[in-house]
Amino acid sequence: MARPPLHRGEAVHSARLTESQVRTIKAQLADGRSVKELAEEAGVGYMVIYKIATGDTWANGDGRIIARRSKGITPKKRDKLYEAKLRKGASNAKLAKVARVSESVVARAMRDAHAIMAARAHRMLLTSGSHEAARERFGLTQEEVEELVTYSATHPLPKHLQRELDDE
Repeated sequence: MARPPLHRGEAVHSARLTESQVRTIKAQLADGRSVKELAEEAGVGYMVIYKIATGDTWANGDGRIIARRSKGITPKKRDKLYEAKLRKGASNAKLAKVARVSESVVARAMRDAHAIMAARAHRMLLTSGSHEAARERFGLTQEEVEELVTYSATHPLPKHLQRELDDE
């Protein structure tokens, strides 16, 4: 007995998007637009766009646009991504594409990197008694150092990040 024909693209009974919409979405993903943003614009769930981006659906031989989810990134890579975000204003979507991880991994890494930077600046202020040392070491403005010190004073560092800071 012959197998029924395999439906692809718009022929799939549960397809929520047209081929034209998918081509547009793929182009926007390749330009660094976020999955969440595109899902909201298209009126579909996050996973619909995520599966297009990873090539799980609507692959058409053009492969993945973003990497499948990863468990995380190393502290060294996290710090490099944080620097790219601060210095170049890179979006989480672009950083995720470069690092080949999901945007949620990048968002978590940015939050952790900010907390560590704040703790370092606070520690430096306590040891030197001046904002100047932190400004010079990290290349920040007076306002940025003050913001980091305030953040550090009001947000305790999580234990896993405290251990990392203690190892320095």
